[in-house]
Amino acid sequence: MTAKQLVVGIDGTAAGVAALRWAVGQARATGASVLAIAVSEPPFPVAGGAEVAGGYVAQPVLDDAQLTAAAEAWLTEAIGAVPAEGAQAVDRQVRHGDAATVLLEAADDADLLVLGNHGRGGLAGALTGSVAQRCAHHATCPLVLVPGPEEG
Repeated sequence: MTAKQLVVGIDGTAAGVAALRWAVGQARATGASVLAIAVSEPPFPVAGGAEVAGGYVAQPVLDDAQLTAAAEAWLTEAIGAVPAEGAQAVDRQVRHGDAATVLLEAADDADLLVLGNHGRGGLAGALTGSVAQRCAHHATCPLVLVPGPEEG
């Protein structure tokens, strides 16, 4: 079976760029289309907030506009890192929500989901709730994990 639609998760890391490069190479070889998705996740509260009706409401670190701008920047950087002829074939989207959930929903309409592998397995992966692990368990299409560059 030849993949026609590749969905790539972009997260602002070198592993995400490696995933996009791999997907663009596959698309050039097979004629598939590439959809690069950066997810603007809900802001995390921090210890700086206000007391409301006797309770404490934390304020987010970043607002939605800042998170969306960051996701747009990730896409621009990743697409800029692929060869020009490949970059022209990449569709881009910023979506909002939990990264794994958003990518799994996008993968429902795809032939292949491509993610960068950060190598955070074991305890670090368990503590951070690895997006790749969640996608591997729940994706309805094949998943490719592309290793990022080794960090020295």
